[in-house]
Amino acid sequence: MDYMLRGFDPQKDRDIVFIPVGINYDRTIEDRSLVRSLNPETTRRSLWFVCRTTTGFILRNLVLMVLSRWRRYGYACVNFGTPLSVKAYCRETQTVFNELDRETRFPEIKRLCRRLMGGISDVIPVLPVSLVSAVFLDASEAELDILAVEARSNQLISDLQQHGAPVLHTSRSTRSAAIADAVALMRLRGLICESNGRFMRAEQEEPILRYYANAIGHWLPDRKWG
Repeated sequence: MDYMLRGFDPQKDRDIVFIPVGINYDRTIEDRSLVRSLNPETTRRSLWFVCRTTTGFILRNLVLMVLSRWRRYGYACVNFGTPLSVKAYCRETQTVFNELDRETRFPEIKRLCRRLMGGISDVIPVLPVSLVSAVFLDASEAELDILAVEARSNQLISDLQQHGAPVLHTSRSTRSAAIADAVALMRLRGLICESNGRFMRAEQEEPILRYYANAIGHWLPDRKWG
């Protein structure tokens, strides 16, 4: 950001326009690796482990395809926010980046970055796996049947909509099917467990549930998942 703006003259230069882009996925292939990398005490995986895990992943998916049990990875969605003109921002904040020295400029760059990150947060899509992950984190140790999962998901959607979150507008039947698919996908991955038609979160997979729930966590400040 500083490279782009340290010489920017709002009176003479062409405008720079940033477009906030919010992306969310029901399945991030490298999710466990990303979560693992957050722990500074984690030891580096060996090459043998990486090869074994990759081979196992491929073979497992091939077996699921042969048995007609392979499932798609759910939804991926992208939203675009309101463009931000740097010239307009400079007029609004009375900032001229090319007239500032490094010590003064960096806090102003940081302030602009926060504005942009806020614009991105405002358009992060609410997807089924993020939603259902939040439901199971809220449920703690409770066991839920599919109707309870759907009811809690619908209540959470209402809460998100009240905060202005970008929730996909679908029919009730389509929403029910999406929630059921998310539960099936999460059960297949071992993120939740099933017993006699009732589901509960897998305790050892709580970091992955938090990973997906945190995609919408900024809309629900009263929840403490992170």
